[in-house]
Amino acid sequence: MRNPVACASCRTSKRQCIHNNRPPCKRCKDRGDTCVFPPPGTSAMYRQRKSLSVNRVGSDRSDGGQIGRMGEEVSQLLRSPGSSAMVDLSKHSPYEYFTDEVKNSFLRCSYKWCFYHTPSLLRGFRKKTVDDAIMWAILALAIRFSKQAPAPFSTPLEASNAFSAYAKSLVLPFVEEPTLSRIQILLMITGHSWGAGEGHRAWTYLGMAIRMAQYLELFDDDTSAGSDVIASSEVTQEAFKLVEERRRTAWTCFLMDSLLSGGKKRRRALSERDMRIPLPCEATLFHFLEPTRCYKLDQVPKNIILGQETHLDIVGHSMRIAGVWGDVARWACSQDVHGQLPWQDGSEFKRLMSELSQWRYSLPHRLQFSLLSLQAHTAAGQGQAYCYMHAIYFMSLMFLHRSYLSQLEAQNKHDSDSQLDRLWRDWQASSRKELLKVSNQVCQMYGEMADFGGDFLCGLVPWIGFTVYTAVGIMLYYYLFPDSVDDQNVSIRAREHVINGLAFLKTMRGSWPMADTWRETIKRMQIFYTTIKNQGEQSVSLMEKKEMQDAVVDYGALSKNPVVETPATEDHLTVKSSDTGDSPHPYQGSVTPSDTSGQGNETLIQPSDDNAFLFQDIDPDLMLTDLNFDINLPITDDEVVAMLSTSTQNFWGDFPGETEMY
Repeated sequence: MRNPVACASCRTSKRQCIHNNRPPCKRCKDRGDTCVFPPPGTSAMYRQRKSLSVNRVGSDRSDGGQIGRMGEEVSQLLRSPGSSAMVDLSKHSPYEYFTDEVKNSFLRCSYKWCFYHTPSLLRGFRKKTVDDAIMWAILALAIRFSKQAPAPFSTPLEASNAFSAYAKSLVLPFVEEPTLSRIQILLMITGHSWGAGEGHRAWTYLGMAIRMAQYLELFDDDTSAGSDVIASSEVTQEAFKLVEERRRTAWTCFLMDSLLSGGKKRRRALSERDMRIPLPCEATLFHFLEPTRCYKLDQVPKNIILGQETHLDIVGHSMRIAGVWGDVARWACSQDVHGQLPWQDGSEFKRLMSELSQWRYSLPHRLQFSLLSLQAHTAAGQGQAYCYMHAIYFMSLMFLHRSYLSQLEAQNKHDSDSQLDRLWRDWQASSRKELLKVSNQVCQMYGEMADFGGDFLCGLVPWIGFTVYTAVGIMLYYYLFPDSVDDQNVSIRAREHVINGLAFLKTMRGSWPMADTWRETIKRMQIFYTTIKNQGEQSVSLMEKKEMQDAVVDYGALSKNPVVETPATEDHLTVKSSDTGDSPHPYQGSVTPSDTSGQGNETLIQPSDDNAFLFQDIDPDLMLTDLNFDINLPITDDEVVAMLSTSTQNFWGDFPGETEMY
């Protein structure tokens, strides 16, 4: 009997594909061919003549070739640079690559992938009984942190991408048959795609996981366990494990949906109202399978009384703050930012700040942020989870306050002597101090993390890098636009934070490719700020300012924000669209000295050290660094302005996973 799902080889040859719902099929096994099940929607590609299917993959598709490229990715599981050899992972066991180093790297991230009962998972590792698809997904996440790539891969990232592609080939043909394990695999694939800079794919895979979870009713309270109260006399340990795994899988969907949300194109699919299940219980209780009473999201006490037991740990509190971040992300992309007076009780800003304050004061003393507490949690093996939780909180605060920075957006200018403008100026001064305070805390946190060394940094999730990236951008602003309300040493400290922050991001580049994009975009944002600082606001057009404002607001857009061409005049610089559709930066290459305005000695200098963000001594107010201009490319004033606008969009647009655009 012919199966409804055929492998790529059988589709191309138009042969009957007989298999047991997983590769290899009988024909490929007998012939020794590579057997891969393509994702849904790609079958037409494999029915073409071989010359067309190989040479024209995705070339004339209205979807920009995304489906074609996905099929090519899955069918070519590995092709090392400069090598024509293909590796058929269906003929390999995932345990061949599952070293102790890989296992420990995955366990360090267990706060993110909390849906597995760790003792049971470790037992499955030892007995090699964990499903292969799960193993390939775990390998895709953890192999990137290895010091050496497994043969024949040239880099750990190459191996990670190959394992992810194969895991997708195993799970995507069965998205119409939801199971708990398939949801968990899709969530891990989402995490891989997010960190690999494939934001649109991550968003799609997460959507699949959420729909499957809704089909299995994971977001509804499991009545078989006795509602939200689970006592040892009411349920067995095995039943409790199943219920808690279901809950943790649902909450991981909620967490990732909240963190990936943002921008006008990416609304949350899940709200707090959808989460009708208790929060994850303490990890220790879960490990020992001790059924316990768990709070639901709206039942957590606003203030913890000394000695009061909530049975929530870092994972549970991370889910709570992720929900608040989702609201902050929605607010940051709305007109409420400038449509309300933020200090008034009825404003959305005030409400969100109140929720953040309630979350903070509901934390037990041990989970409150301090460097001493970070050190203690690190000693207990929970340092990364602790930083992850507080990174979500810090990001929420930074996004709330940075919307009101006064230097760069016209609506934040309040220069008149009216009572309202005086209130605005007083409030902005207070907001500026709060933004500096929270950014300093982030800088202290990543400084402490860097001091912990490589073992601690191995396994960091992209969100922590994005938090550092955001804080560095804010510190660059404070360096270039000092204010009388600032402490006199703010500029000196801000300069150090920028240098150290970019060095920190460089340590992440080997594991998460988006870190390089963050570092380069920081350098380009410096140019935009410096242009305004040295030449005044008249040096940039009104459209540029709007582009800047839109970039700050629409930080999570999945689609490009094209820069519209406008007629050039003597007082209005033209902003041109980039000719390069794929690259976020229109110019590539090295740097040449150039005068950008004719009004000063702004010299573009190639930095001599890639480890730091270089501040040129020739002009302390001008900090131009590596622009990656082509040395033979003539650059006009208009093209420089176009680059600056594009770069600024990329800074706030590079929400985790947004290094690839379509």
